[in-house]
Amino acid sequence: MQSLESIFIDHFTRPGTGLSGPLPSFANVPLLSEVYLNSNTFTGSIPIDFLSGIVDSSRRIAVGLRANRIEGTIPGELARFDRLNIDLTDNWISGINPALCSKSKWMDGLVGSFGCDAILCPMASANRFGRRTTNSAICHSCSESALGNTYLGTVQCLFDVKAKERAILTKFFNSCGGKKWLKSDNWLNKNVDICDWYGISCKPGGSIQAILLGSNNLSGSPPKELFDIQNLQWLWLYSNPISFNFAGIENAIHLESLLLGSTGLKSLKGVHGAFGLKELDIRFNSLSGPFPTELLQLVNLESLLMSSNSLTGSIPDMTALSNLRILQLGSNFFSGKLRPFAYMGSLVTLDLSGNKLSGSIPRNILFSVPTDSKIFVDLSNNLIDGTIPAELGRFNYASIYLQDNFISGISPNLCTMTSWNDGDVGLYECSGILCPSQTFALGSGRTGRNNTECLLCGIANYYGQTKCVDLKVAKNTSGKHAAQGSRVIRGVLIGLGVLIAGIIAAYFIYRYRTGREY
Repeated sequence: MQSLESIFIDHFTRPGTGLSGPLPSFANVPLLSEVYLNSNTFTGSIPIDFLSGIVDSSRRIAVGLRANRIEGTIPGELARFDRLNIDLTDNWISGINPALCSKSKWMDGLVGSFGCDAILCPMASANRFGRRTTNSAICHSCSESALGNTYLGTVQCLFDVKAKERAILTKFFNSCGGKKWLKSDNWLNKNVDICDWYGISCKPGGSIQAILLGSNNLSGSPPKELFDIQNLQWLWLYSNPISFNFAGIENAIHLESLLLGSTGLKSLKGVHGAFGLKELDIRFNSLSGPFPTELLQLVNLESLLMSSNSLTGSIPDMTALSNLRILQLGSNFFSGKLRPFAYMGSLVTLDLSGNKLSGSIPRNILFSVPTDSKIFVDLSNNLIDGTIPAELGRFNYASIYLQDNFISGISPNLCTMTSWNDGDVGLYECSGILCPSQTFALGSGRTGRNNTECLLCGIANYYGQTKCVDLKVAKNTSGKHAAQGSRVIRGVLIGLGVLIAGIIAAYFIYRYRTGREY
């Protein structure tokens, strides 16, 4: 783009991670005069050839890199520019090349008046601009030296940040039954830094980066203020009986990993605000109804785990989640035709097992995934029929689970895929994929090195059966039993509810009549 003069990809107006990766150098863009990449998540140091392609170094150049994750020293190579305005506040900058502090025309002449402070406030100081902009807007020293800022250009003293985060954690502890947690070492201890509280990890500089309290007997409702922790990246609360609410999650602009498996979660309302999420685990919960379409807005997702819920209906087109590498939707009640996921080029792990998906396996399944990828596909225990298509043979490395469907055949070329199923296909050919009809293999439905083998069974009509049964009859019977069981359980729960309500009512009537407080 030899004629490019200005580029604006700021990320102020929308929560999320924005652009990421190393900061590009723009070394081959000669006419560039404005580069604004504020509030993204660029990492690493400023390249020494940053803007080196600009021919006229005497003209005014404006660069906005505020609120990224850039680190290291501002390179001296930038001294060749006479009039550079560069905003690097709220990054992880540790130094300024001394040659830059004498560039009197930089920052619209402020460097001539205030020296290095006009570029970035020094360590252990801060102001709301992250640098000195006027005679009165000086860089104030952070009074708490033990908690002093360790980077240049910070907009808030770390002591103030930690005071706010300590208050949030205190509310979290009290709201979620902290006294009954399995581990709560150092929590609420005024003499211990919050970074040393159990389950809390901090980023360089000292503010909270991770809250890791899975399987710790938390209860109650985590406060929405957790999402106001500005650098929070990991929030792991799995295997705790909590009541989680996504309100305010849009404020957690750096949140990348949210693990809420086995928490009793019933709703995902508001989850679309977590735009920067890369990993979401909501397995083993009480989600019901159709697939939550809010999830389709989380375009940065790389891993979505939703197995073992009660979701129903068809699986929607998920092409918008182009970064998704792992998708687990097993053990739900999804139905309808099996989708091909043909234009999701990053998807290498697909688990749709234990649903009610029907139709044949699409010939273009995972069509956009590179053929040298090692894929994992589990479509077992559905209602899928037909032949396993030859097109899957484009993958040299694959683990394929298709047992307990209505599969009627295997394309012959697949039986020569010697690396499939951890080499079992190389040893046992077709039987390493699925046992043929009139046979079965307990557990896996195929022959493998784990001592499973295909045994004769005259009523096993389909490939890959795990039991010696008429599979269609067995599936119809299990469906009827499940429905009857559901009605029985529902009746028992209603009865228990009535009984408990009666006991509670009798208790309060007794209290009222005896004049006791309750």
